[in-house]
Amino acid sequence: MKISEVLEQAKALISTPAKWTKGQYAKDGRGHAAGDGKGQTPVCWCAVGAVQVAAENDQQAEQAWRVLYAALHYERSVVAFNDDETTTHADVMRMFDDAIAMAKRREAA
Repeated sequence: MKISEVLEQAKALISTPAKWTKGQYAKDGRGHAAGDGKGQTPVCWCAVGAVQVAAENDQQAEQAWRVLYAALHYERSVVAFNDDETTTHADVMRMFDDAIAMAKRREAA
C-alpha cells in the first residue's frame, strides 16, 4: 500500500469529530482508553492512532507519520498538534489533506 493510501484510510477513520479524539491513541464508546487488552473496542482515534490502524506494518506507519510531520512544516510533532487544546477536527483534516497531497507528489516523482 502506498503512503498516500495509508493517509487516506487514516483520515477516513477520523472523518467526523465523533471519530476523532485527543489525549489517547484510541477511545472506546465510554471515552476510556481502548486497545489495552481489556476488550474495549475503539470508536475514535487520534491522528497517530488512526495511522497505526491504517498501516500494514510499523515501518509504513512511521513513513506516514513523517509525511504528517512534514505537512506541519516540522514545527511540532503530530501528537502535540493533535492534542493541543486549540486544534480542531478541521485542523487535523487539513493536516491530512496536505500530507496526502505531499505523499502523492512524492510517489509520482
